[in-house]
Amino acid sequence: MDAYQGVILRQIAYKESSKIIHLYTNQGLISLLAHGAKRLKSPFLSSLDRFNMVEVFATGKDLKTLSDVSVIESFPSVKADLMKLTFVEHLAELVYHIQDSSVDHEKLAPFFIKILQRIESVEDYIPYVLMFEIKLLYLLGIQPSLRECVICKAKTDLYLSVSDGGLRCMNHLEHKEIWSSDVILFLQMLYYFDLQKPLPIEYTVTLLQEARRFIDQYYFYHFHFQTKSRQVLMGLLGY
Repeated sequence: MDAYQGVILRQIAYKESSKIIHLYTNQGLISLLAHGAKRLKSPFLSSLDRFNMVEVFATGKDLKTLSDVSVIESFPSVKADLMKLTFVEHLAELVYHIQDSSVDHEKLAPFFIKILQRIESVEDYIPYVLMFEIKLLYLLGIQPSLRECVICKAKTDLYLSVSDGGLRCMNHLEHKEIWSSDVILFLQMLYYFDLQKPLPIEYTVTLLQEARRFIDQYYFYHFHFQTKSRQVLMGLLGY
């Protein structure tokens, strides 16, 4: 029997009364068959809600069969708030999309959980969403250069460019784009932020929108991906 801890990202109906659970762990995504999980008397009925952080015990080789589960955290604030829930859906889509990549899941899985805990517990949670996205770029190996020119390592007179991979000096800038100096500082703060500390910076809605636009464009240009939940958020937020 194997034991795993992780966050339930997806559920798939299986036959009449069972479910297949996709659990994100520090080993990556693991699929578990939960027999009878849709029955009202099932011991798994409430334990297997999406985004629950659980500890499970399972048997088998390929598609493992769930034998026991206990809930570690259920994130009730996230599930009760449509906006929070949609942001978490967005992050879950990103994690699910990269499941087959060479990303270091031993680093990403606990970081994902820490971000969920921040979204659950604070009112000002949107910067933590952006923080997850920009730090994920590092684990994917496509992070933007945010401290120096990506070509010559110059640290002054720098310009931000999505297509050029972050900061470049004027001598190496190929695609000039208009980004404020404030958004460069904000992105730097998010990228290098230590989650053990409180957020050290105040920001305006305009700055948040600009950072959101940069991250969206960067993912689409360098990773060729946009989540369905992000499109929903555009309708909810207006950006």
